[in-house]
Amino acid sequence: MGGGNIIGRIKSNVMIEKEILKKIFFDSVPQIRFRRNDPFYNSVFDFMYEAGKKIFHGAKLLNISSSKDQSGVRENVYREKFFEGAEITGIDFWHDNFVLDGRESSHKLPFEDGLFDFLITTKYIMEHTTEPGEILKECARVLKKGGEAFIVTSFMNIQHQQPYDFFRMTEFGVAYLAKKAGFSKFTVTPTDGFFYTVPYLSHYFQRSLNLPRPITYVLDVIHNRIIIPVGYFLHKYDNGRGKNLTSHHLLWAKK
Repeated sequence: MGGGNIIGRIKSNVMIEKEILKKIFFDSVPQIRFRRNDPFYNSVFDFMYEAGKKIFHGAKLLNISSSKDQSGVRENVYREKFFEGAEITGIDFWHDNFVLDGRESSHKLPFEDGLFDFLITTKYIMEHTTEPGEILKECARVLKKGGEAFIVTSFMNIQHQQPYDFFRMTEFGVAYLAKKAGFSKFTVTPTDGFFYTVPYLSHYFQRSLNLPRPITYVLDVIHNRIIIPVGYFLHKYDNGRGKNLTSHHLLWAKK
């Protein structure tokens, strides 16, 4: 399977190519290789896939990522397989700063107004900044009129990258910030829900107990082989109320 025109083939044969791309995605990322039924990663895959369908050849794309953590492999797959043909400019966000070529720029993107057609955050930067509203304003500023942003935000999640973990936002909080940032249209959708989040948090609770190693091992097996699969199964029957406990939100916004 050649790499250079995969996006074009996706557009001409959506159903077949989407499944091929999904296999590449899950096979290429070590931490999710055995989680093909994971509602969160499937939602993120669909989100980035829809972005890839819109991104035309030669489009100017700003990819905001955090390549210094374990998500780096995932981001490489996005850039190489989802956004081929675009003129990609990458910038890191780390320790509450944009980082380009080793230079930090606080909460200001070092680009001129209206430079990009699309903006993607392949890592969840919104919880790792002290100024999420300012970050979204910067995202809007560097987009052309009619440009689109695809941004992942965290909601029900444990603290991580301490001490650079600051905010969790509801769908209404994300929408408020998107409107205030100047986006003309936007949607906020959950990645999963109650039946995904609770097993995830229950495992964290279990690992917080000071138990003998054999008991911890048995509980890990129960969690991985019973609790998680049952949660994934029940997620399919969520009547919509479960979204109130989603792990993340997906923000699509148009300038």
